[in-house]
Amino acid sequence: MKQLAHVSPSMRLRARPRSLDRSLAVLAVLSLMLAVVLAALLPLGEPMGAILALFPLVFLVYVGAGIVAWYRRPRNQIGSLIVLAGLSIYLVGLGNGNIAALQLLGDLAGTLPLMVAIHLLHAYPSGRLHGWASRTIVIVGYASVLVLQPLQVFASQAAADGTADPLAAAAVAEAASGIQVAVGGLVMAGTILLLVFRLRRAVQVTRRVLVPVYS
Repeated sequence: MKQLAHVSPSMRLRARPRSLDRSLAVLAVLSLMLAVVLAALLPLGEPMGAILALFPLVFLVYVGAGIVAWYRRPRNQIGSLIVLAGLSIYLVGLGNGNIAALQLLGDLAGTLPLMVAIHLLHAYPSGRLHGWASRTIVIVGYASVLVLQPLQVFASQAAADGTADPLAAAAVAEAASGIQVAVGGLVMAGTILLLVFRLRRAVQVTRRVLVPVYS
């Protein structure tokens, strides 16, 4: 007769793949190096330097929290999403430097942190999207970030540089901006309604966890 063995939390931690531990350690070291690089690129000596210094700090906070969550629950995708949120903030931070190529990169990623935050809200706490409503909202949101944001940025740059008809390029940029604002409003409204619906359906114990996160 087989005897069922009790698996303690410490044994479960030891069963974690060592490759994951090494990968997370490498990620932590690379994140520290990236934060140092970002701090070196930002004009911290200018009047807005104190505010700009928040970018590498917030980046490290997000990545650190993501690494901890990823380490504690390897099968839960919330940790990787938090890391992604930190990287999106890092990209936006690059746009505040004095290098034109990095400024363009920061402009292209300008709305990405907000969308990743929305993704986190929909995916919490399992790290996965559940239901067609969440999937639709997140897909539409990322489409706005990855299509409309670059269209607006490149059209605005073309209008300013004179590489295209300034009036036509400005019209395209304005149209892309207007559509993006409208889509973003719908994504935010849909997210709020869905989160309220989930709170109303949640049991009291779960609601105590969800309320501060959603807030």
